[in-house]
Amino acid sequence: MWLRWKGAITDESKGILEESVQHSICWTSDLDFMMHMNNSRYLRECDFARFKLWFDTGVFETLRRINASMVVASSTIRYRRSMHLLERFQIRSRVLCWDDRAFYIEQKVERASDNFICAIVILKQTITGGKMDELLEALYGHHIPECPKFPVEVELFIECHRKSSETLRRGL
Repeated sequence: MWLRWKGAITDESKGILEESVQHSICWTSDLDFMMHMNNSRYLRECDFARFKLWFDTGVFETLRRINASMVVASSTIRYRRSMHLLERFQIRSRVLCWDDRAFYIEQKVERASDNFICAIVILKQTITGGKMDELLEALYGHHIPECPKFPVEVELFIECHRKSSETLRRGL
């Protein structure tokens, strides 16, 4: 287990399309003045869960080997239900697809008691200082998995951010 957290690629490493699960609990420090989990804490917990995803899949260590990194380029979150003090939850993270520069990730924040999805995140994580094909080749050699078809939600997400970029370039 320690090797996996240190980012070593082992026989236990998950494939890039496999789900990673991070377990957590809503603590007093996570609460806002309405006594439910603060909106920003969902995103913070998703950050931790994404680190676990990249460790579990060997991507973190591979990025280090090729002198590359990743940054969150954009994200969207939909809050569905509140979480309260001492509620246990898990975050299910998975790569949905990728293009030549970025991974598109889905993260589901599920209440442990009934597996209700309290929030869902779609996120674009862009590679910096390297290229996607270089990363995948370093990770898999010549057996690179085929990129799944882009889900409609991801296509709309990309289009929304493309429109936003156009507006910002026009200075509006």
